[in-house]
Amino acid sequence: MDKVGIVGDYLIEENAQRIYNSFSTLFRQKSKTVVQKIKHSDPYEVFTVEMSNTSTNLSSFRNEATLFYTDDYNEVVINEEQAQILQTFLEDESFTIKSRKEINPYLFRTPQNFVITSHAPEKKFVVELCNKDNAKNLISWIKSRDVGFYEIEYSYRFHNHQKQKKFNPDFFIKCERNGKIFYLVVEIKDDDDDSIENKAKYKYGKIHFEKLNSKLEELGKNECYIFHFLSPKSFPAFFKYFNDGRLFESQENFRCDLEHLLEIENE
Repeated sequence: MDKVGIVGDYLIEENAQRIYNSFSTLFRQKSKTVVQKIKHSDPYEVFTVEMSNTSTNLSSFRNEATLFYTDDYNEVVINEEQAQILQTFLEDESFTIKSRKEINPYLFRTPQNFVITSHAPEKKFVVELCNKDNAKNLISWIKSRDVGFYEIEYSYRFHNHQKQKKFNPDFFIKCERNGKIFYLVVEIKDDDDDSIENKAKYKYGKIHFEKLNSKLEELGKNECYIFHFLSPKSFPAFFKYFNDGRLFESQENFRCDLEHLLEIENE
């Protein structure tokens, strides 16, 4: 002000605004980077008997949904209403043969009385689980619920916004190899589905089970979790590694095509 000959201690509003605009970058807040930190707690059991019941609109079975059941289904229904609905569905010839699949009860190694798949990749995977060559090498399996059973938090950036969500892996498969219990945790996706959200699910899912395995080892538990994303074209390789035992050697011993895509993008 002295340099340009302005007398006094005040500026007119116009000049004050010019100065403020010139120096406004000094007052801007620095951009922030969100750093996700995972909180750890001691492992605790989640019981399949506590899984919530699920329902599916009958119209879904005219599209891709499929009901898996056994020939003794009348013995495993939970009530008379369920029995009646199931019987009506199975006798309704307007539904295609693709909408239902009967499985030998000795190969249907799940505590769930019925299993419903919503898309073709899930259906193909359940068919593989019930294949006699694969079923003989596992103890049991479940198809998880979409929400509320075994949730894993994940985060990703979308259009400059940080999104925080949870997902439930699709399948848990219990096996025993050389006296050790393994749980194969599988998320099913379409071939080449390397979306931003899937990259985040895969990344945080791997971190979750790495930390869980570390804690189980610390506690002296003879258990291990192995997590994989799978798509249909990798099912044959997955079950080949499953049956010959290579799948259980380490988390890193098997990678399907989709996982390679997700890992490349995450590097």
